[in-house]
Amino acid sequence: MNGDYNNVLSRFYDEAMIKRLLGRFIGDTSFRALEQAMAEGDVQAAFNAAHTLRGVCQSLSFTQLCGTLDPITEALRGGNIAAAAADMDKAKREYDVTLSAIRACMEN
Repeated sequence: MNGDYNNVLSRFYDEAMIKRLLGRFIGDTSFRALEQAMAEGDVQAAFNAAHTLRGVCQSLSFTQLCGTLDPITEALRGGNIAAAAADMDKAKREYDVTLSAIRACMEN
């Protein structure tokens, strides 16, 4: 998933804490809220969800997913939902890859 484990470990110092945070990410509803707001054309709600999710991804060093959320967040910040929508398929793929990697990690 192209994360940066050493970076997140330096921030949280404890593998058990990281696993707890990964578990919380699985239950986080920000991506679903982003998809719903985009479908409804609600730019502000979509921005809020994208911005929240991007922040979580930065904190957990989910580099690849964060990179796909950057253009979406910035397009929505500017009110351009069409530009944001153009990147949603890529973000969904990266989100799914991230969830799969987290689930695999949680099994270990």
